[in-house]
This record gives sequence, C-alpha cells and structure tokens, in this order.
Amino acid sequence: MDTLRSGFEGTISIIRAGVDLMLRSQNLSLLVSVDKTTKSQAILQYTVEGLSVIVIAYYLSGLMAYIFKGFQEMGWLRSADIAAALFVPVSLGLALGITMLGRKLLHKKFSGESTLAALDKPQA
Repeated sequence: MDTLRSGFEGTISIIRAGVDLMLRSQNLSLLVSVDKTTKSQAILQYTVEGLSVIVIAYYLSGLMAYIFKGFQEMGWLRSADIAAALFVPVSLGLALGITMLGRKLLHKKFSGESTLAALDKPQA
C-alpha cells in the first residue's frame, strides 16, 4: 500500500510540476502582452501630447490674431499680421509649458508623493 501511495505521490508531483510550468508559461506570455500594450500606450500618449501642443498653439495664435487686429483698428499696432506671426513661437512655448506643467502635476499626483507627505504629518 505504501509503495502504491508513494508511486501516486510521485505521479501527482510530476503532474503538479507540469501544471506549474504551464501556468508560468501562461503568466510570462501575459506579462509580455501587457508590456507590449503599455509601450504602445506610452507611444500613443506622447503622440497625442505633441499634437495637443500644436493644436493649443494654433488656437492661441488665432485668438491673439483677433486681438492684434483689434489693436490695429484702434491704432495701437501698425501690422496685426506681423504681430500674429511673431506671436506663433510664443504660443508654441506657452502650449509646451502648459503641457509639461500638466504632465509634472499628474506625475506628482500619481507617484504617491502626496500620500507619503500626508503620512509624515502628525495627527492633531
């Protein structure tokens, strides 16, 4: 009886080892898939952020062109077109700065720095 039991235990341990190897293989393939998805999402996020900078700068330049035209009508500017053209790099810088500030604030929010600071504060 003991011989039969030890034979079954050996067979069961071999089957368990096979199942463990299959589970590890499946987990590895899932991790590789998640890694690929994460990389794709990061690339897409940077692309969207770059396009957002361009769109924000475009709309900001358009709004300022209307303001410059008003200034020209009031006699404060000689040429609204030149002022609008000179404002395009400024609007790109502003849009990039706003985007970078937003990214920095989101990173700070999700990195857990605020929760660590809250834990360090003494309770009243």
